[in-house]
Amino acid sequence: MEPLMEPHGTPSWNSSWNSCRQVIFSKDELDVLKSQTNDIVKIVEPYVDYYLNNKNFKQRGGAVIYDLAVPMYYLYPQMFTVENGDVNVHTYFDERHGQTTFRPHENSTIKLVRNINSQMFKEIFAKALS
Repeated sequence: MEPLMEPHGTPSWNSSWNSCRQVIFSKDELDVLKSQTNDIVKIVEPYVDYYLNNKNFKQRGGAVIYDLAVPMYYLYPQMFTVENGDVNVHTYFDERHGQTTFRPHENSTIKLVRNINSQMFKEIFAKALS
């Protein structure tokens, strides 16, 4: 996780891998996506192809389409639980190099996504496809 630093105190958001992994698309859902012919499919098609052809797909329990989280957050922020705080990435070349920490701070302009309403996410996405 790396912080999104915006100039002049503009609020930004960040999501951990685990938050995005709360929205899992099954093989059946991916097959439906693959059959669509609209602009959204152009965004997700590389993911769909990757997961449908990946032998580890079943071990993961489905596909995580990370790129969908960004527009969904801006269009439907109510489906995301966020927490304001400070993000620090350890940049010294030692045993903690790359370690990322988050410290809650209510006045921070950085928002960390803690939870995504998976059901609402999929319902809204399905409506966008129709």
